[in-house]
Amino acid sequence: MSKVILLITTLALLCAPLVPAAAADKNRTPEEPELRRELVHLQHIRPHDAERVLRAFCSKYGDLDSNESLGTLTIVDQPALVGKMLEVLAEIDLPRAAWSFQILLIAAQDDPEQPDDFAALERLPDVADELKALFQYNVWEELDTAVIKTTDGTEAELRVSGEKGFYVRIEPHARGNESVDVAFHLYRPRTIVNDGNTQVLFDTVVETTFETRPGDTTVVGASKLNGDDRALITIVQTRAVDR
Repeated sequence: MSKVILLITTLALLCAPLVPAAAADKNRTPEEPELRRELVHLQHIRPHDAERVLRAFCSKYGDLDSNESLGTLTIVDQPALVGKMLEVLAEIDLPRAAWSFQILLIAAQDDPEQPDDFAALERLPDVADELKALFQYNVWEELDTAVIKTTDGTEAELRVSGEKGFYVRIEPHARGNESVDVAFHLYRPRTIVNDGNTQVLFDTVVETTFETRPGDTTVVGASKLNGDDRALITIVQTRAVDR
Protein backbone atom coordinates (compact mmCIF):
# COMPACT_ATOMS: atom_id res chain seq x y z
CA MET A 1 0.00 0.00 0.00
CA SER A 2 2.78 2.37 0.86
CA LYS A 3 4.39 1.72 -2.54
CA VAL A 4 1.25 2.86 -4.41
CA ILE A 5 1.06 6.13 -2.48
CA LEU A 6 4.71 6.80 -3.17
CA LEU A 7 4.17 6.17 -6.88
CA ILE A 8 1.24 8.59 -7.08
CA THR A 9 3.21 11.26 -5.26
CA THR A 10 6.09 10.83 -7.62
CA LEU A 11 3.81 11.15 -10.67
CA ALA A 12 2.24 14.29 -9.25
CA LEU A 13 5.61 15.90 -8.86
CA LEU A 14 6.61 14.95 -12.38
CA CYS A 15 3.41 16.47 -13.83
CA ALA A 16 3.63 19.77 -11.93
CA PRO A 17 4.41 22.76 -14.23
CA LEU A 18 7.92 24.07 -14.06
CA VAL A 19 8.23 27.84 -13.21
CA PRO A 20 11.21 29.48 -14.87
CA ALA A 21 13.68 31.00 -12.44
CA ALA A 22 13.52 34.32 -14.29
CA ALA A 23 9.76 34.52 -13.76
CA ALA A 24 10.19 33.85 -10.08
CA ASP A 25 12.77 36.62 -9.76
CA LYS A 26 10.47 38.96 -11.62
CA ASN A 27 7.96 38.83 -8.79
CA ARG A 28 10.52 39.78 -6.19
CA THR A 29 10.84 43.41 -5.01
CA PRO A 30 14.44 44.52 -5.54
CA GLU A 31 16.12 45.74 -2.39
CA GLU A 32 16.83 49.47 -2.28
CA PRO A 33 20.50 50.41 -2.06
CA GLU A 34 22.01 51.93 1.03
CA LEU A 35 21.13 55.62 1.26
CA ARG A 36 22.99 58.52 2.86
CA ARG A 37 21.21 61.52 4.38
CA GLU A 38 22.79 64.96 4.76
CA LEU A 39 21.30 68.20 6.14
CA VAL A 40 23.19 71.18 4.70
CA HIS A 41 22.93 74.72 6.08
CA LEU A 42 23.50 77.02 3.11
CA GLN A 43 25.34 80.29 3.61
CA HIS A 44 24.98 82.23 0.38
CA ILE A 45 22.79 80.45 -2.18
CA ARG A 46 19.03 80.04 -1.81
CA PRO A 47 17.95 76.46 -0.96
CA HIS A 48 15.53 76.37 -3.88
CA ASP A 49 18.29 77.41 -6.30
CA ALA A 50 20.62 74.76 -4.87
CA GLU A 51 17.92 72.11 -5.23
CA ARG A 52 17.40 73.05 -8.86
CA VAL A 53 21.12 72.64 -9.59
CA LEU A 54 21.46 69.30 -7.79
CA ARG A 55 18.31 67.72 -9.18
CA ALA A 56 20.25 66.48 -12.22
CA PHE A 57 22.51 64.38 -9.96
CA CYS A 58 19.69 62.50 -8.19
CA SER A 59 19.08 58.81 -8.78
CA LYS A 60 15.63 57.26 -8.75
CA TYR A 61 16.11 56.55 -5.06
CA GLY A 62 17.20 60.11 -4.24
CA ASP A 63 15.29 63.02 -2.77
CA LEU A 64 15.98 66.71 -2.20
CA ASP A 65 14.06 68.90 0.23
CA SER A 66 14.75 72.64 0.39
CA ASN A 67 13.62 74.82 3.30
CA GLU A 68 13.73 78.51 2.50
CA SER A 69 12.85 79.70 6.01
CA LEU A 70 15.65 77.68 7.64
CA GLY A 71 18.12 78.06 4.78
CA THR A 72 18.70 74.33 4.58
CA LEU A 73 18.77 71.58 1.98
CA THR A 74 18.24 67.91 2.87
CA ILE A 75 19.93 65.45 0.52
CA VAL A 76 19.06 61.74 0.46
CA ASP A 77 20.63 59.38 -2.08
CA GLN A 78 23.28 56.76 -2.65
CA PRO A 79 26.51 57.66 -0.81
CA ALA A 80 28.60 58.32 -3.92
CA LEU A 81 25.96 60.62 -5.39
CA VAL A 82 25.52 62.50 -2.11
CA GLY A 83 29.28 63.02 -2.02
CA LYS A 84 29.21 64.43 -5.53
CA MET A 85 26.34 66.79 -4.66
CA LEU A 86 28.21 68.06 -1.61
CA GLU A 87 31.20 68.84 -3.85
CA VAL A 88 28.94 70.80 -6.21
CA LEU A 89 27.44 72.72 -3.28
CA ALA A 90 30.92 73.68 -2.10
CA GLU A 91 31.53 75.22 -5.54
CA ILE A 92 28.29 77.21 -5.77
CA ASP A 93 27.55 78.18 -2.15
CA LEU A 94 30.00 81.08 -2.22
CA PRO A 95 29.68 84.79 -1.43
CA ARG A 96 28.11 86.55 -4.38
CA ALA A 97 29.73 89.60 -5.90
CA ALA A 98 28.29 92.91 -4.74
CA TRP A 99 27.94 95.95 -6.97
CA SER A 100 27.27 99.63 -6.50
CA PHE A 101 25.63 101.62 -9.28
CA GLN A 102 25.43 105.39 -9.18
CA ILE A 103 22.54 106.63 -11.32
CA LEU A 104 22.69 110.17 -12.69
CA LEU A 105 19.74 111.83 -14.37
CA ILE A 106 20.76 114.91 -16.35
CA ALA A 107 18.50 117.26 -18.27
CA ALA A 108 20.27 118.78 -21.28
CA GLN A 109 19.17 121.36 -23.84
CA ASP A 110 20.52 123.62 -26.53
CA ASP A 111 19.53 127.18 -25.62
CA PRO A 112 21.49 129.96 -27.37
CA GLU A 113 19.97 132.52 -25.01
CA GLN A 114 21.63 130.90 -22.00
CA PRO A 115 25.33 130.84 -21.24
CA ASP A 116 27.08 127.49 -21.49
CA ASP A 117 26.66 125.51 -18.30
CA PHE A 118 28.49 122.19 -18.01
CA ALA A 119 28.60 122.02 -14.21
CA ALA A 120 26.57 118.79 -14.19
CA LEU A 121 29.37 117.09 -16.13
CA GLU A 122 32.13 117.95 -13.69
CA ARG A 123 31.69 114.64 -11.87
CA LEU A 124 32.04 112.80 -15.21
CA PRO A 125 35.50 113.83 -16.43
CA ASP A 126 36.02 110.53 -18.29
CA VAL A 127 33.03 111.02 -20.57
CA ALA A 128 32.30 114.75 -20.40
CA ASP A 129 33.95 115.56 -23.74
CA GLU A 130 32.21 112.64 -25.43
CA LEU A 131 28.83 113.76 -24.10
CA LYS A 132 29.35 117.33 -25.31
CA ALA A 133 30.32 116.12 -28.77
CA LEU A 134 27.58 113.51 -28.99
CA PHE A 135 24.62 115.62 -27.90
CA GLN A 136 25.88 119.17 -28.58
CA TYR A 137 23.84 120.75 -25.80
CA ASN A 138 25.11 123.86 -24.08
CA VAL A 139 23.14 123.61 -20.82
CA TRP A 140 23.39 120.55 -18.58
CA GLU A 141 21.38 120.32 -15.37
CA GLU A 142 21.58 117.48 -12.86
CA LEU A 143 18.07 116.41 -11.92
CA ASP A 144 19.05 113.82 -9.36
CA THR A 145 21.56 111.17 -8.42
CA ALA A 146 21.11 107.95 -6.49
CA VAL A 147 23.14 104.90 -5.53
CA ILE A 148 21.87 101.33 -5.73
CA LYS A 149 23.82 98.51 -4.06
CA THR A 150 22.89 94.91 -4.72
CA THR A 151 24.40 91.44 -5.06
CA ASP A 152 24.85 89.38 -8.17
CA GLY A 153 21.55 88.08 -9.52
CA THR A 154 19.42 90.15 -7.12
CA GLU A 155 17.03 92.76 -8.48
CA ALA A 156 16.96 96.12 -6.70
CA GLU A 157 14.65 99.09 -7.14
CA LEU A 158 14.91 102.71 -6.01
CA ARG A 159 13.02 105.94 -6.53
CA VAL A 160 15.09 108.75 -8.01
CA SER A 161 14.20 112.35 -8.74
CA GLY A 162 11.29 112.62 -6.35
CA GLU A 163 9.88 115.66 -8.13
CA LYS A 164 9.74 113.88 -11.47
CA GLY A 165 8.84 110.51 -9.94
CA PHE A 166 11.35 108.32 -11.78
CA TYR A 167 12.11 104.80 -10.59
CA VAL A 168 15.12 102.64 -11.42
CA ARG A 169 15.10 98.84 -11.42
CA ILE A 170 18.44 97.13 -11.85
CA GLU A 171 19.65 93.51 -11.86
CA PRO A 172 23.33 92.55 -12.29
CA HIS A 173 24.67 89.20 -13.48
CA ALA A 174 28.43 88.70 -13.12
CA ARG A 175 30.47 87.55 -16.10
CA GLY A 176 33.67 86.18 -14.65
CA ASN A 177 35.50 88.07 -11.92
CA GLU A 178 35.19 91.62 -13.22
CA SER A 179 32.61 92.09 -15.95
CA VAL A 180 28.88 92.28 -15.22
CA ASP A 181 25.76 92.32 -17.38
CA VAL A 182 23.18 94.79 -16.10
CA ALA A 183 19.46 94.71 -16.84
CA PHE A 184 18.38 98.34 -16.46
CA HIS A 185 14.88 99.82 -16.39
CA LEU A 186 14.06 103.47 -15.81
CA TYR A 187 10.34 104.19 -15.65
CA ARG A 188 7.76 106.56 -14.24
CA PRO A 189 4.42 105.50 -12.72
CA ARG A 190 1.32 107.29 -13.95
CA THR A 191 -2.08 107.10 -12.25
CA ILE A 192 -5.24 107.38 -14.32
CA VAL A 193 -8.85 107.37 -13.18
CA ASN A 194 -11.49 106.05 -15.57
CA ASP A 195 -15.15 105.80 -14.48
CA GLY A 196 -14.11 105.79 -10.87
CA ASN A 197 -11.51 103.06 -11.37
CA THR A 198 -7.92 103.90 -10.51
CA GLN A 199 -5.15 102.31 -12.53
CA VAL A 200 -1.39 102.76 -12.30
CA LEU A 201 0.55 102.61 -15.56
CA PHE A 202 4.31 102.40 -15.86
CA ASP A 203 5.79 104.53 -18.61
CA THR A 204 9.17 103.16 -19.66
CA VAL A 205 11.82 105.81 -20.21
CA VAL A 206 14.85 103.55 -20.73
CA GLU A 207 14.96 99.75 -20.79
CA THR A 208 18.16 98.08 -21.86
CA THR A 209 20.92 95.62 -20.97
CA PHE A 210 24.57 96.59 -21.00
CA GLU A 211 27.94 95.14 -20.02
CA THR A 212 30.14 97.09 -17.66
CA ARG A 213 33.13 96.83 -15.33
CA PRO A 214 34.09 98.49 -12.04
CA GLY A 215 35.12 102.06 -12.81
CA ASP A 216 33.12 102.29 -16.04
CA THR A 217 30.76 105.15 -16.81
CA THR A 218 27.96 104.15 -19.18
CA VAL A 219 25.45 106.34 -20.97
CA VAL A 220 22.46 104.00 -21.00
CA GLY A 221 19.87 106.21 -22.66
CA ALA A 222 18.69 109.59 -23.88
CA SER A 223 15.04 110.55 -24.22
CA LYS A 224 12.83 113.62 -24.32
CA LEU A 225 11.42 114.99 -21.11
CA ASN A 226 7.67 115.41 -21.21
CA GLY A 227 6.45 118.93 -21.77
CA ASP A 228 9.64 120.61 -23.00
CA ASP A 229 12.53 120.31 -25.42
CA ARG A 230 15.06 119.06 -22.91
CA ALA A 231 16.64 115.64 -23.20
CA LEU A 232 16.95 113.29 -20.27
CA ILE A 233 20.42 111.70 -20.23
CA THR A 234 20.71 108.60 -18.03
CA ILE A 235 24.20 107.68 -16.87
CA VAL A 236 25.38 104.76 -14.73
CA GLN A 237 28.72 104.55 -12.91
CA THR A 238 29.71 101.04 -11.80
CA ARG A 239 31.66 100.24 -8.64
CA ALA A 240 32.59 96.94 -7.01
CA VAL A 241 31.77 96.60 -3.32
CA ASP A 242 34.23 94.95 -0.94
CA ARG A 243 32.48 92.39 1.26
